[in-house]
Amino acid sequence: MNYYVYIYLDPRRPGRFEYDQYAFSHEPFYIGKGKNGQYISHLNYVHNGNIDEHNPHKSYKIRNIIKESNQDPIILKFRENLSEQEAFDLEIDLIKTIGRKGEMGL
Repeated sequence: MNYYVYIYLDPRRPGRFEYDQYAFSHEPFYIGKGKNGQYISHLNYVHNGNIDEHNPHKSYKIRNIIKESNQDPIILKFRENLSEQEAFDLEIDLIKTIGRKGEMGL
């Protein structure tokens, strides 16, 4: 029960972003599941000058947010204290509900 689901939000895009039962104060652009410090690893990777070869879109988006707004993405730990399966199921549900790359930037 030490997994969580996290969401990266774009601080340049404030507003009310609603997707069925989910609502956010800024536009979401990445959803992930993890444990320990996973939620911050994408940001640290970009701050160290790297691009994720498995998901370069995410890395470029983070880099552009930092460059254009001089701030980091907003990182929301959406739900915590989940089993790995619960976190995986929630991650999939959020992605299905909110959308994927091309639909809303995920």
